[in-house]
Amino acid sequence: MTGYVCSIAGAKGGVGKTTTVANVATTLASNGHDVVAVDSDLQMANLGEMVDVDFEHSIHSLLAGEASLKEALVEGPGGCLFLPGEKDLEAYADAEPEKLQNIVAELQSEFDVVLLDTSAGLSHEVLVPFGLSDGILVLSTPRQYARLDGQKTIEMAERVEGDILGILLTQVDGDSEVEETMSSFDSFDAPLMGTIPRDCEATKEEPLVLNSPGTDIAEAYHILGESLTKIFLEGRDSEEVEMTFNEAWFDSSIDIPNKDEEEIGGSFEIFG
Repeated sequence: MTGYVCSIAGAKGGVGKTTTVANVATTLASNGHDVVAVDSDLQMANLGEMVDVDFEHSIHSLLAGEASLKEALVEGPGGCLFLPGEKDLEAYADAEPEKLQNIVAELQSEFDVVLLDTSAGLSHEVLVPFGLSDGILVLSTPRQYARLDGQKTIEMAERVEGDILGILLTQVDGDSEVEETMSSFDSFDAPLMGTIPRDCEATKEEPLVLNSPGTDIAEAYHILGESLTKIFLEGRDSEEVEMTFNEAWFDSSIDIPNKDEEEIGGSFEIFG
């Protein structure tokens, strides 16, 4: 068995990488797939805290040679397994990032899908997961600073010959111009995988797909999880899966991308 390894990436902090990992992983696990979510943000780990799991060992323990993989894995919401990290700077200092390759390889042999929650920035710590991944999902918000960092993320991923699955726009609301945002990525071969709406009504308790059922953001992550499943487990290309979008999430002022399906990816039948 060889599982699919996917990095959830974005050089800008706060674009929703950890939230996306938690919700996609939970969606896949709830559908019966063996999935593990790994906190590979070694400096600012927060995946375990976000999904509120108790753990004695962590990915830092593994990288420091202080625990086994079996000891460090913990079950989280929806039956998903998590490999959390520690916030303690001392734990980061003792970890050896070069051992991440062995950890990912072992997880890949045991799980259908391995999701890597990567750190912000463009350091060596980020490039290591990129190089270990079968695909990289780049996150950005419609804000200009996030777009610029998203472009840098793609450029760095290409330097290690990473396979970009596409771009996921998060924190989108009725005033966001999706077409304008995606035009800033025109020079890259990166389709729009979908949009995640800003949803202030949703609970802050993650994963939202379990704790905020019926909300727009939970629906969006469910659709994203289903689409990514086709890529991870069925061998589909990004252009062959439905883009995560529902016009009911937004008001009438949103600007929808008017591009060929081959460029954007997904089905445009949902636009009506």
